[in-house]
Amino acid sequence: MRPAAWAWNGLPVTGTNVGAVRSIVTGPTAPLDQLDMHAATEWGRRGYSK
Repeated sequence: MRPAAWAWNGLPVTGTNVGAVRSIVTGPTAPLDQLDMHAATEWGRRGYSK
């Protein structure tokens, strides 16, 4: 994988039962067999509960 930049609005959004997820990149890198980077959003929450 080479250096890259992604346009947030260009990333497809997949809805879940509690929010949404955007897959940013999935693929091999020099030190890793597989890199999976994504952003997840939960609707109606103001932070993480512990």
